[in-house]
Amino acid sequence: MDMQGYFTTKSLALSAKLAAGSVLTISRVVAGSGKTQTTAAALPGPCQTLAVNSPTQSGNTATIPATLAAASASGSYTLTELGVYANDPDEGEILYKIYKLSNPVIITAGSQTVLRFYLEETVSEDLNVAVSCSPAGLITEEKFSHVRDKVMATNRMTAVTRTLAAGELQAFLDSLPRLLTGNVTVNVSGTLTEALSLHNFYGPGFLTVQAAENETFTLTKGLKGSNCAVSMILRGLTFTSAEGNTGDVLYFADCGAVYLDTCTVTGSGQDTGIFTDRHNQISANSCQFSQLNNVMIVRNNGMVWINCDSADDCHDNQVGAWVSHGGIVLLGGSTPNQLGGSYNKKQGGMIVKADGTLL
Repeated sequence: MDMQGYFTTKSLALSAKLAAGSVLTISRVVAGSGKTQTTAAALPGPCQTLAVNSPTQSGNTATIPATLAAASASGSYTLTELGVYANDPDEGEILYKIYKLSNPVIITAGSQTVLRFYLEETVSEDLNVAVSCSPAGLITEEKFSHVRDKVMATNRMTAVTRTLAAGELQAFLDSLPRLLTGNVTVNVSGTLTEALSLHNFYGPGFLTVQAAENETFTLTKGLKGSNCAVSMILRGLTFTSAEGNTGDVLYFADCGAVYLDTCTVTGSGQDTGIFTDRHNQISANSCQFSQLNNVMIVRNNGMVWINCDSADDCHDNQVGAWVSHGGIVLLGGSTPNQLGGSYNKKQGGMIVKADGTLL
C-alpha cells in the first residue's frame, strides 16, 4: 500500500545528534486512526503497537520491518497512519516520523488480517540503526533468517554417497536435512529387521537406497513412506515377509515419484505387496511379486506402472491389482493381467493392459 513519510519537528533536533554520532534507536511503531500534524509530540489516536524487527541497511537506506496483526488489536479501527517513535539522548522518546496511508484500511479486531510494512529511512552509510522494542511474540527477522536463506539459496547441496550396513541406514536417513537439493545415494548390505521409514523429505534432489554392489539388502519388516515430495529410487532390494504377517510390505501415502527397480517382494500369503494411498506415482520395473494376498492396492488417485520382464515374475498370489477411488494400474512388458493372482478388484478405478485396452 502507498504511504508518504513526514519527519516531525522533534526529529529535526535528533537529526543533528545523529550526525554527531548518536545511534538512531527505534523504540516503537504505533498504528493510528487520526491525522497527526508534524508538530505533534505523539499520535492523538493511537490504536495498536506493531511488532518491529531488526532493520537491514543497504547503502544509505535503512529498512525497518513492522508487522500489524489484527488478532492483537484491542478494538476495531480505521488505519490511517503509522507513528515511528525513537529515543532522543536528551529528551527521551519522541515521535520521530509519521507515515500517512494514501488509502485507509479497516482493521477488525480478532481477525486474521496481517499487514507487513517496510519503513525506509535515508541515513548516512556510517549511521547505526537499532530497534529496542519487543516483537510482541511474533517471529523475528533474526529467527526467520535461516529459513529465508535456505529458501532463497541458489547453491545446491553437494551429492552424497554412502555405503552402510543395514543397521546404520535408518539413523543416517534421519540425520539428513528434510530439504534435499542434491542427490543422496545409499548403498546398503545386510538384513534390516525393523521397518524402514522415509518421511517428510522434499526438494529437487533424489534419494536412492540400493543394494551395495555384489551384495544383498533384505528388509523383513517392509518400508513405510509418507509425505515425501522428493523423488525416491529403491533398487535391488529384497523384501521378505514373516509367516502370519497381514500388513503392507511397501506402504506409501502422500509421496511423489517412487521408482522400484529390480526389487523382489515375497509375502506371507496374507499381506499386500504395495499399498499406495493419496496421489502417489509408483513405477515398478523388472520387479518380482509372489505369495501375496494382494499384489497391490492403489487408492485415491494413486498410480502404479508395473513392467515385468517375464510373466513368471508374478506368481502364487491371490488378488492381483485392487483399485479404488480413482486408483490406476498400468501394465507393461510381460506383466500378466492378474499379476499372478486369480483375479483383480475394481471399485472406482481402472487397470490398463500393455496394449492400452482396459481390463
